Amino acid sequence: MKRGFLDTNIVIYYYTLSEPRKREVAGSLMVANEELVVSTQVLSETCNVLRKKFGMEWSEIRAIIQELRHLFEVIRVQENTIDHAIEIAERMKVPYFDSLMLAAASEANCTVLYSEDFQNGQIIEGVTVINPFLEKS
Repeated sequence: MKRGFLDTNIVIYYYTLSEPRKREVAGSLMVANEELVVSTQVLSETCNVLRKKFGMEWSEIRAIIQELRHLFEVIRVQENTIDHAIEIAERMKVPYFDSLMLAAASEANCTVLYSEDFQNGQIIEGVTVINPFLEKS
């Protein structure tokens, strides 16, 4: 069984109605039979996006965050995670917050990062990026 890390965009699609196909894909992924992980970064970004972009009430956001904490293992971003992220950002030339996600996924021993923000199939720090929204051919 592979251990997967969810990027914030997967979570956002699941909890919003703006893109029905992506919501369905995210939902299927989130209930898959594998061990899924999020980080404190994902929880924080989820709060911010749901409030700023979608105008959700704090009570709704609180319930979503509680559900995520119940459903998935939450990895805390630590000082060493930040150091690791800076090294990845410098070496891979990726934005810092993307590298922080990669560092957390790597440190959580995840083999897969589900995200649409990287090249599908790219392997970084031993983590394979999978974009679950790509059409299967």
